[in-house]
Amino acid sequence: MAKTTIGKAYVQIVPSALGISDSIAKEIDAGSVGSKAGSDFASSMGSMIKGSAAVITGAVAAVTGAAVGAGKAIWDSAKSVAEYGDNIDKMSQKMGISAQAYQEWDFVMQHSGTSMESLKASMKTMANAAQTNSDAFKELGISTKDLASMSQEDLFSSVIAGLQEVDDTTQRTYLAGKLLGRGATELGALLNMSAEETANMKQEIHDLGGVLDDTAVKNAATFQDTLQNLTVASDGLKNSLVSNLLPSITTVMNGFTGLITGADGADKQISSGVESLIRNVSTGLPQALEAITSVVSGVASVMPELVVSISDAVISALPQLGETFLQVGSSAMEALGSVIPQALKAGIELILQLANGITQAIPKMMPAIVSLV
Repeated sequence: MAKTTIGKAYVQIVPSALGISDSIAKEIDAGSVGSKAGSDFASSMGSMIKGSAAVITGAVAAVTGAAVGAGKAIWDSAKSVAEYGDNIDKMSQKMGISAQAYQEWDFVMQHSGTSMESLKASMKTMANAAQTNSDAFKELGISTKDLASMSQEDLFSSVIAGLQEVDDTTQRTYLAGKLLGRGATELGALLNMSAEETANMKQEIHDLGGVLDDTAVKNAATFQDTLQNLTVASDGLKNSLVSNLLPSITTVMNGFTGLITGADGADKQISSGVESLIRNVSTGLPQALEAITSVVSGVASVMPELVVSISDAVISALPQLGETFLQVGSSAMEALGSVIPQALKAGIELILQLANGITQAIPKMMPAIVSLV
């Protein structure tokens, strides 16, 4: 066992790591330089460990928060798109047109100051007019044979195009009222357009990427139906459990009412209601726990596979994401490289113009300044 003395402090060197720690704690003389150094070292290490723990905790919290936030953002986006697509699916079926035609006409109607909602009654009026073979169709160039072969979607398009070609506004209003009912008053801006302008607007929403295809619309409707089923199942379980408690709660409330009004046996009624409530809760609790256990067990059984799937998806997507980020960054740098010289040139020209304008304005301003002084 060797000893090395340094001033009043000495360190005992031993084979065991634990022995080293004990020796430092026991052998360093209090108040000496060595003691202060040891104390400072311990304090510094404590601060470092505490700081590191705070950093790690903050990092974990940040990652967890980001994951939760990303999950919520994905869910909110999915729910929003599903609601939008489901509305297209349901409304297009109500109006008897395709999902694509509904989106096209919805775009046109919004630009015309109205909406598809206001056209539901008009579509019904038009269908009734077709059933009775109204003479108004003939005035728009739509024959009886055409009526027999046209779908609701094609007929509506032909009626709008025919009305747009009627120059006499009084006659156009009359025909629109006969074929589309009172909803025709909402279509003034649309009927003042030409058929070509209407077709261009329909194409415009496709060019803007604003049309969901039939598959996307059906997927949205299926998502909404599944979500509704889940909600109904959850509400059904809750309603089943709570409905069994209602008679007992009613008995208790009647007992309290009896106490207020001074009815005989009110206290016994409350006692009976509470006992019944406890029995019903005891009976319903296992059912609720069984449902919760079933959900938890199902989630737990798929969790390992789900984690592996997510990890594999993330890992496989990293190269493509990295390449995409590089391309975006490169494009952004190229754009900045082309814009910066032009911006600098424009800035210099602006400064020169301002300086020139001030120089030219000073002589004109001098008389006014002298008069002011």
